[in-house]
Amino acid sequence: MSDSAHHSRASSQAISLTPSHDYEPQEDLVLTTLPAMLQRFDLAQAEMLENLDFDAPFHDLDKSAVEKYINLVLCGYVNRPVPDLYSLETPEEHPEILAHRDSRCYRDVDSALIFGRLFPWLDQYDILTTFQERKSLKGYLHAHVKFDEPGEAEPTYRDPGSDPNVFWGVCGPAGRHRIYLMLPMANPVAMDEVHEQIYNACWQAVCQVLPSTLTTWSPTYQAELDRSKRFQNFGYQTESRKCIPAAAGTVFANRVMSLIRAHDWGRSAYWFIQIRGSKDTTRHLDRNFTEANIDSILTNIDREGNIIFLDMAIEVHLPNGWASMPARYKDCHFGMARLLWGFEEEDWDYDNYHPDIWAGITDFAGFRANYSKSPRTRNLISYIQVYTTDKFQTYKTSGKAFRLFGSQILKMTDPDEVPAPLRNVYEATADNQVNVTPCVTRFEARVPLHRARHIYNTDIRPATLARVLHVVRTEVIWAWRCHRVLACAMLLRYASSLKKDSRLDREHLTLMATLLHFFNGIHCRPNEMSWDRTLARTIFETGTLQERVVRDIMFWSPRSATDSVPIMAYGALWLPPIVFPRPGQGDVLRFHHRKFVASRQLLCRVLCMKWDEIEKLFMHRFQEDRYKTGEIRPKKTTASSSPLKRQIELPEGYNDFSYKKPRAYFDHGPDLPAAALVGSTPSQVTDRAASEMFLGLLTQIMERLGTIGRTHIPYCKLSTAQIRTVSLDTFRDPNVSTYLVSYQYTKRPEDWASLKSLLFPGDDDVPPKIDAKETQGWRMLPLYKEMLIIREENPAKYRALRMFCRNAFDTLMWFPKVSRDRLIDNKIRTSWTHIFAGATKNGTPIAINPKFKNQVTQHANRPPVLTPASLIDDPEEAAGPSEQTQAQAHQSTLSRFTQSVFGPHPTPEEAIPREAEPLDVELVEWVRKVSSRFRGRYQVMDLTEEEDNEMHSRLYGTN
Repeated sequence: MSDSAHHSRASSQAISLTPSHDYEPQEDLVLTTLPAMLQRFDLAQAEMLENLDFDAPFHDLDKSAVEKYINLVLCGYVNRPVPDLYSLETPEEHPEILAHRDSRCYRDVDSALIFGRLFPWLDQYDILTTFQERKSLKGYLHAHVKFDEPGEAEPTYRDPGSDPNVFWGVCGPAGRHRIYLMLPMANPVAMDEVHEQIYNACWQAVCQVLPSTLTTWSPTYQAELDRSKRFQNFGYQTESRKCIPAAAGTVFANRVMSLIRAHDWGRSAYWFIQIRGSKDTTRHLDRNFTEANIDSILTNIDREGNIIFLDMAIEVHLPNGWASMPARYKDCHFGMARLLWGFEEEDWDYDNYHPDIWAGITDFAGFRANYSKSPRTRNLISYIQVYTTDKFQTYKTSGKAFRLFGSQILKMTDPDEVPAPLRNVYEATADNQVNVTPCVTRFEARVPLHRARHIYNTDIRPATLARVLHVVRTEVIWAWRCHRVLACAMLLRYASSLKKDSRLDREHLTLMATLLHFFNGIHCRPNEMSWDRTLARTIFETGTLQERVVRDIMFWSPRSATDSVPIMAYGALWLPPIVFPRPGQGDVLRFHHRKFVASRQLLCRVLCMKWDEIEKLFMHRFQEDRYKTGEIRPKKTTASSSPLKRQIELPEGYNDFSYKKPRAYFDHGPDLPAAALVGSTPSQVTDRAASEMFLGLLTQIMERLGTIGRTHIPYCKLSTAQIRTVSLDTFRDPNVSTYLVSYQYTKRPEDWASLKSLLFPGDDDVPPKIDAKETQGWRMLPLYKEMLIIREENPAKYRALRMFCRNAFDTLMWFPKVSRDRLIDNKIRTSWTHIFAGATKNGTPIAINPKFKNQVTQHANRPPVLTPASLIDDPEEAAGPSEQTQAQAHQSTLSRFTQSVFGPHPTPEEAIPREAEPLDVELVEWVRKVSSRFRGRYQVMDLTEEEDNEMHSRLYGTN
């Protein structure tokens, strides 16, 4: 075998390839074996890590060693004085391992597909009462099914996977098997309407077959949806199930089917049951399948009148420490089909064939072939596949981290924060390497039930497959995977450490898009090489089937003999050599040859992002319009907005009521009442709810929090639209740093009491003089004016309103502290707790309700309006963290721009002996420049290149 293999490898270097670019390798080609290559990987990794963990801080690693490791593992390239490009040889033969007494061929029945007009399941099952389109079948089932359609003279054969369907229920142990309701005629009908009518059919069947359980059913589908979402508009749609007992299961299902077939879209409806993953209960060592094996998977299935397909499988298990891998060279895949399933040359068709390259090694590859339109051999095989189980082990143990997405790569800003899928895959792969998890080759064929027993030749043994299998040490298999995944992680960490300008370059984005497919090709469940075809042709060398050897090294099956396909000409899937940023030689991380550049349209398609979204990720913050981002906005100089019309959830025991709004006048005549409310348009609504007035007043005050000095940075982090949608839960959230940039708070009961007296004055309280010149802010609160008018015109109604508002106000945890002469006075209160932004000396004053034991918190990345934390009963925890700890934690909640303006928060040692340093005058002047006024509008002015570079250096450093 090795002679022919070496000949194949040599010929792959000698053929005249058709490259998709003008790149011709100038490196010296070095032939090496897989174990020898892994030794080079280990040495390069040891040099890179130097006894550190793989997730050690990136800046602690030697950059040159990282670059060498990445190029060696991903590109098979070493840039020595004379560059070397490695080519993997065919693995060494081990016929003695295949002939070993511990080498076995295990047979099993993996799964079953059952199609029937009548319900096939005989035991109890659960049906779903909320149907979700995302859980329906999509794609091929790889089955050649005969359908006798009503009104057609002859039966038709087709793959039913494309029929519209509904995931209707589950059955079997732990609900592992799935029941689908297939609806071939439902194409022109909206599935939402179908879901409702299917539920109605189930409801009617329950009324007739299981009336005793009717009390547990919702009368309508909408009511069931509301119940499963807990009657909340923002509730997550849960999966609701009902159990159907075995005694009534068949009658109930057939009654549902008869009701569905009464509709035009349900005329051709039928059942489909998918029996999944039963190989562990059917595995055996006999030389052929028995009726007992088949009966075990078809337990509780009514075979009469139903169409059944079985997935019959063989696994090749070798002695401990050895793994069997499917070979690919010189028509090995056709050889597998011939040895296992009796394929002849006329049965084999490369148009329906897709290779499944194993982790990027040319000679290790399974395949898939779909023959559902024209079954092969006398056994009517509709689908075959060959794969190794190590991909599934990694997929399963890594928490099903199936795919890495483009947005996860591009949004990396910290080289020490690796995306979760990549981290999970590496850790799972490393665990499998430590545990030496077995890796076996698995062969599967989908056949009709009556052909299942005799699908495989009776004399199949591991030694029989010596010509089509490689034998490799198990630790070699996992080591190769570990190195490839670790190199992907290192390249991503390297990329995230670069400056934004270079990361926006199309050459760099081309490398990232290629790495995305490269990683997903290493780690995925058995599947064909799912590269983007245009990207793969751009990056890799190509060939056509006119060169014989291309068939054994291509990524996928070409559409024709002249169609160019990417190839792996050097024994593995090597990326082109990567060039790293160097002073004076370019600052873009890219492929060595600049012709490997994808278009914008291609990059957007591969990365699944729009180009303006990509540009926004790498745009410098000081280049953005701060008013558009919301980090800077002018102080509000007009009256606060009217309250929104919305439902307000009041605490239990609070009864809402309505009152007549005061009449609005529309001129300023001398005969107006002293407390007249002057408006601009007639009011269409004469009633207002007390809850609307209460929450509206709180919202209007939040709009008046203002901005921090000359910087125009608002005290409130919420946007204008978000401020209008604050709820009562907003002021029960102890994480005040979610809402305020700089604040100070007090917990004294007298401060909370005085706040209530100002907001909702009693009969003996004197309200602020809202129209006096020395009073600031109060006149901009229309609802406060309205409340004072009611106080003057209808004292009885006002007392009820005041009582309601005061009681509701006592359910809040915090609120901005208002003052009599100035609505919001941000000057420092020396006896209060200060949570200021950086070195500022002012902040929004807030009062804490003394009834609450919750401590004010400063958690970063906490979304607004959260359900408040539970009360703290432990007196030690109730004391809370120190002021300095809270203030420092608060800094992490601020944006980088805000941190740059105000600087770091001073430590106690810095604050005591000297005063805090003043604000950076230059930076403040720059903020004023970019936010200057022109004809009443704020606009961002263009900076010169020198000013631009200087601001970038000041804000983000020289890198």
